Amino acid sequence: MSGVAAALVYGFSRLRGMTAEVMVLVGIATLFLFQSLQSMVQYLAAPEVLQEIVFWLFGSLLKANWTNVPITAAILLVGVLALVPDVWRLTALRLGDERARALGVDVLRLRVKAFAVVALLTAGAVAFAGTIGFVGLVAPHIARMLVGEDQRILPPMAAMLGGPDHDRGLDRLEADLAGHAGADRHRHRRHRGAVPVPAHRQAQPEVLVMLEVKDVSVSYGATEVVAGAGVSLGPGGLTALIGPNGAGKSSLLKAVAGLVPSRGTVSVGGAPLSRPRRQGKIAYMPQDTGTASSLTILEVVLFGRLRSLGMRVPEALSDGALAVLEWFGLAPLQGRTLDAVSGGQRQLVYLAQALFRETEVLLLDEPTAALDLRHQLVVLEAARAHAAASGTMVVMAMHDLTLAAQFADRIACLCRGRIVADGRPEAVLTPGLLQRIYGIEAEVSTGATGSVRVIPVRASVESLPAASGWA
Repeated sequence: MSGVAAALVYGFSRLRGMTAEVMVLVGIATLFLFQSLQSMVQYLAAPEVLQEIVFWLFGSLLKANWTNVPITAAILLVGVLALVPDVWRLTALRLGDERARALGVDVLRLRVKAFAVVALLTAGAVAFAGTIGFVGLVAPHIARMLVGEDQRILPPMAAMLGGPDHDRGLDRLEADLAGHAGADRHRHRRHRGAVPVPAHRQAQPEVLVMLEVKDVSVSYGATEVVAGAGVSLGPGGLTALIGPNGAGKSSLLKAVAGLVPSRGTVSVGGAPLSRPRRQGKIAYMPQDTGTASSLTILEVVLFGRLRSLGMRVPEALSDGALAVLEWFGLAPLQGRTLDAVSGGQRQLVYLAQALFRETEVLLLDEPTAALDLRHQLVVLEAARAHAAASGTMVVMAMHDLTLAAQFADRIACLCRGRIVADGRPEAVLTPGLLQRIYGIEAEVSTGATGSVRVIPVRASVESLPAASGWA
């Protein structure tokens, strides 16, 4: 019956337009439905059976015997072993769905699996001890106080104390199925050297195209937000993707990373890649920094090597993560939780995670958002130095055109879902293009450092481009 209830609630959660508030009502309705069935069984039961049902509903361990212990232990063991391979993926859900998907987590499959295991553990506990609701509600919190939020220990501990780790109920499906996940609290204090990146851009030899995007299109329902976009980029450079709000920048980056359904071809090193295969070669960093989590900064960076993480974290991975944090000046904050730092610091942590992945292509969606002037420069310098040192192709969506011209080797301009200009900053950022694409009058000049400077003067309302309504 627990499986039926779980499937019913989960099925409703998949319907379009479902909100957290509606899911709460669905959970309440499901509760009353099963209570009605329970009342019907009580009404039809014989007196002696009715007494047994009532005692079972109250919950009691008086009739527990050693015969039931092996059965309960077997159920617990099966549930724990089923989740062991996914402990870090479960933890990744604490960063939000979009970031978990960007790290290569199949969120839907993981939730279905965790939901089934939670239903199994709940059914096992209820079958042998009755619905001891108080214990079931309190047990996860007691377990969390005893062992912290280590997902490798918390679920079995919560189950042994009398309740599976879903302390906010089945009606909150968004990440609650996995519980309040937390990874191993590493507190290594070994030597932390800076990431070996050069301070200045290095000249790259002539090479074959590394990233080729050909005729990529993305649609949300009947609305096409990216329409046959294409670009070819070489390794070791930094490309800025610019365009007005609603031009399709985020959608294009997600399509290239394989995170949204799309049409067209994406090739790396001359080899076309299917959506699943892009995860290992293309890293994507979303623009949202608002996700609060009880994970530590070091743990978040370690997620950059999600596929290499297991029940024990290799020392080399911890040292590598610390080295990246050192580069951004975040090493002293390694033990601080993500929800205890500023939005700008979170953005630096996520960038450190992206660099730590060491993929061939790195896509950054507005990485300088929410950062002060100094940290904007830190991020852009780090991205450019990483591209030059490792040969990684870095593409970042940006709105600050002057910074884009200062740090990017190349600028691609997206408008209405299409690449309308592509080339060196001085060739792309012209008053005419800015008038046509952004609907503004702007002064374009060359600064003392030789880079292009763009100063918006006024908006030309009559020439504003039509936006699709999607980022």
